[in-house]
Amino acid sequence: MRTALLFSFFSIVSFSATANAQDQTLLEMPDLGLAMSHPKNWQVTPVKKSPDMKVLIPIEGSSQRATLELYNVSFSSEKDVWQLGQKAINERMRRELMRQWEEELLGVPMLLTKVSFSDKEGQQILMTGLVYSRTAKKLMFRLSAAPDDFDKAEFAWRQTMNTFRTGRAWLPEDPTKKPDPKDPQRTQLPTPVVTNPNSLDGQNKTTKPPVSIEATISGRKVEIRIPGEWAGKVGEDGAILLTNPDVGSQVRLTLASALDSDPPQRALLAASSKTLGDFQKVNKRDESVPEKNRAGASAAAVWRSGTTAQGDLFSCDGVCFNGDFYFVVSYRSTNASKIGGERKAIENLLQNSTIQILP
Repeated sequence: MRTALLFSFFSIVSFSATANAQDQTLLEMPDLGLAMSHPKNWQVTPVKKSPDMKVLIPIEGSSQRATLELYNVSFSSEKDVWQLGQKAINERMRRELMRQWEEELLGVPMLLTKVSFSDKEGQQILMTGLVYSRTAKKLMFRLSAAPDDFDKAEFAWRQTMNTFRTGRAWLPEDPTKKPDPKDPQRTQLPTPVVTNPNSLDGQNKTTKPPVSIEATISGRKVEIRIPGEWAGKVGEDGAILLTNPDVGSQVRLTLASALDSDPPQRALLAASSKTLGDFQKVNKRDESVPEKNRAGASAAAVWRSGTTAQGDLFSCDGVCFNGDFYFVVSYRSTNASKIGGERKAIENLLQNSTIQILP
């Protein structure tokens, strides 16, 4: 399965969501022509007599740390060869294969394998990735953590991948054309820049959406603000049902508060995981990280397109949050001919909505 990645995972730990440039330090891997920024509290140890790195990542609320290993590897065969090799290795080690899939990073495939196993430290989840770039050396990583900590560790690592900078643009590997091992990957590595996601510059001034829907969350009166082309009403179960002339199905907003429910990013993860079960096959999956939208809230989404036994299926699970209050967006469609226009409408909804507490 190939998916496009608009990085990616969800802010489960607060220190990661608010990291800024002052909290970061630079790590360079010259053999790969790669530079990245990571939190200063990561413990980075070079592997003796090699360009590889071992990183210990602290996990908020846990006494354990996740382990991230970064390798420079030589591999120029077909993608299937790598994935089958990873599957065979883990089967020999009697690890449970959870998933194998493909994403996109900086314009090139990233081949991923996720397994679970037990060792002397207890149950572990391990995710292995290979950046399939047309370079003499490729980045391979291994991220492992306890099951309760893995989502937090993965989010922290994906946030760091957001800062990747290369000396020159990567191209996907072509097994029919071998890279020149003497061709240096590093030309000039630009310094990664990490911006404060909570800051708003002059180009990101908020706009108050025109449509207002009042509702109750955890005993508090709130106001949902949405764009003018949408209309909504509160259903019997407390959810809000939205309609739009350009969208063929209703869009459902499930309201919640992090004060007595999951944090918004975990709620999105749960909704997205549930949606995955509706598909027999997923052809494409896009994610976006939580970012400030035009209405001053933070929004993120997971899009899927694929098939079921009945035919095409398109879905979006999104979240929009402001402080402790949020709503989860659920959209489904089976109409392939209209998905382009409907997706634009849903994305506009996520980019121009907010939730506020009423006095």
